[in-house]
Amino acid sequence: MKYLLKNDKRNYPATGEWKTKKPVISDKCIACQKCVRHCPEATMFMKEENGRRKAGVDYDFCKGCGICAEVCPVKAISMVKKDD
Repeated sequence: MKYLLKNDKRNYPATGEWKTKKPVISDKCIACQKCVRHCPEATMFMKEENGRRKAGVDYDFCKGCGICAEVCPVKAISMVKKDD
């Protein structure tokens, strides 16, 4: 296994490893948090970047479903082929 997440209960592979596409957030993000609210895996979050709030992604658990890109009102999220 390429990646293992370790805790005191079990070791398991990161679930985001099998995705074929990943979300990329552009600077058009308006921090509306729609992607955060709609993500079925709770991998989207808000972060500070260059003095402004912007969406971020936990790629270890993102499954690449694309819901975040679909609900983004300003199309700031695009789904791109995952780099191996």
